[in-house]
Amino acid sequence: MQTPNGPVEIEVGLTIACDGSYSTVRQAAGLEVMDIGVPIDVLWFRISRRPEDSYQTLGRIDYGKMLILINREEYFQAGLIVRKGTFDEVTAAGLPAFRQSLLQIAPFLGAA
Repeated sequence: MQTPNGPVEIEVGLTIACDGSYSTVRQAAGLEVMDIGVPIDVLWFRISRRPEDSYQTLGRIDYGKMLILINREEYFQAGLIVRKGTFDEVTAAGLPAFRQSLLQIAPFLGAA
């Protein structure tokens, strides 16, 4: 590893990489992706959070959709679960349709 003071070698018995679908660690190690057929994707984004909004982590399931809201104090870290391979459909529908689908699941997000 390169540091401001020069290279450093770190020896470990186990390395866990949590850097996502396009893992640079996995590529560097020459490991292949194992497709286990998960039928969903998660679209992660931020939503503004008002002080009066719930402090707890929320999961909303309605209208055949699932929304996860994780309280990060000033905002919610949000994850919309969608069917695998439908991201292009979501983007083609546009931002107004995406916002409307969120309000359908969690109407309180549109409160003024």
